[in-house]
Amino acid sequence: MPSSNLMINQLRIEKYKNLEDHFQLICLEPDQLIFRPHQFIHFVFFPVSAVISMQIDLSDGSSAEIVLIGKEGMVGSGVMGGNQNFSRAKVKLAGFAYKLPIEIFQSELAQDREFLKIWMATT
Repeated sequence: MPSSNLMINQLRIEKYKNLEDHFQLICLEPDQLIFRPHQFIHFVFFPVSAVISMQIDLSDGSSAEIVLIGKEGMVGSGVMGGNQNFSRAKVKLAGFAYKLPIEIFQSELAQDREFLKIWMATT
């Protein structure tokens, strides 16, 4: 069993129990595209052993890697006010991640101050 994501580990046990059924452990493959710019996001991802590259498109048509996210963080969290993204998320190193529906994530942010603090501390 892979070790857990550090953000998930910060959740109070009651909060984790409430969310447990919504988390899905998945295996991500190298170069797998999680989402592209301007695509609606349906899930946030909490890497466990995978590493995800966040990239932006440049005016010359190329892209630039802006951050790598591993088990310390999450991907898709930049959509707090909506669910359309402006960057690309691509798997850099294969491994496991938990995915959570964006509606559940956004609802928890709006309702739970502790959940919001965990998210804000890591972004």
